[in-house]
Amino acid sequence: MILLMNLSCGHAAAPNDKPAFTVDTTMFDAKVADTVGLPAIESETITIFRPEKPEDMKFNNHPQLAIFKDIMYVCWVGHPVNETSDEAYLFISKSPDGVNWAPPLRIGRPLRACGGLWATKDALYCYALVADEELKGNNVVEEPQTEIYKSIDGVNFDMIATIENAMPSESPRSTASGRLIMPCHGLGKGKFADVRVSRLLYTDDPNGVTGWKEGAINYIDDIQITGNKKMGRPIEPSWFTRGDGKLTAIFRDLRFDAKMRTWRTWAAVSGDDGASWSDPILTDMPDSDSMQCARNLPDGTVCMVNNPVQTRRRVPIAVTLSKDGVNFTHSFLVRGKPQPKRFEGISKTDGYSYPGAIVWGEYLYVSYATNKEDIETTRIKLDTIKKEMCK
Repeated sequence: MILLMNLSCGHAAAPNDKPAFTVDTTMFDAKVADTVGLPAIESETITIFRPEKPEDMKFNNHPQLAIFKDIMYVCWVGHPVNETSDEAYLFISKSPDGVNWAPPLRIGRPLRACGGLWATKDALYCYALVADEELKGNNVVEEPQTEIYKSIDGVNFDMIATIENAMPSESPRSTASGRLIMPCHGLGKGKFADVRVSRLLYTDDPNGVTGWKEGAINYIDDIQITGNKKMGRPIEPSWFTRGDGKLTAIFRDLRFDAKMRTWRTWAAVSGDDGASWSDPILTDMPDSDSMQCARNLPDGTVCMVNNPVQTRRRVPIAVTLSKDGVNFTHSFLVRGKPQPKRFEGISKTDGYSYPGAIVWGEYLYVSYATNKEDIETTRIKLDTIKKEMCK
């Protein structure tokens, strides 16, 4: 059964006149290539998928992680060569230990991309973005759409629902109350009706299938245009919980005009469990104008994963930490100079793109697409992070 959801928003939270958090920017030295002067943290890097066979997808991106029945899963999107392609497939792989990975399986329909995973005790849900090529028709504006696939064995997936006007940028996650929040983009309202803007969806359905609503947030009156698409800024949010229980969303600052780029992240705060958000405000956190992610570790420590550079080259990838989600005081190198790119293609960016992160056992796992061709993960022991923060 396909469930079509009308996602409406209420009133945004009160305007915010200061950034949601502070960052010690002296940690980052833009003059130092590949590392921005950050110290390396002890870690282990694992290759999940490396295209080698002629039939392998040479463009791979947006890996998202989940744990289901004590097995780690990762899903991602693959294209034959270019991101702008009439072919796109959703892939999934699994590992019993986070190190040894099974060959990927193709799931869902063609022309689908990865919107994330959500796992319960009984089922694994995969959110598949319907490609724009599938949505084209007589309509001038293409409304994004996401299909939800369900599996009880991690192998066989059946489509059970559709969310209208939503394209997730990362997997749903649970707040302390059990509410799920899923960052997306979709078409806005009013004069933004033909503009793709950030939409922070939430539901109290523990399965993440029904009841999705939009957390109210004011749009930034700055529209970026590329081809026949209009995009708002900021986009592609992620979120974490502060020490005081409030939620903070961080955003990529999308600017197509290189001269206008701020090379910083935006942030907004919610005091009502994601039902409404303050106006986004630029922070001092350096960023490569790419997607990023944020998480809480089991002890409440907040980690942001991004490319803290003032260039579109997505090197390095780093984890920046805060004890309370208000003051970020430590940052560590996850990966510096990447392996050489092996395949040319449209939108093939050097470095580490579209990260995801999850805690499993004694490790923080950070997933990413290296050069948008290899799907990799780096894992860091939680005890190592704790020790480094105490230095």
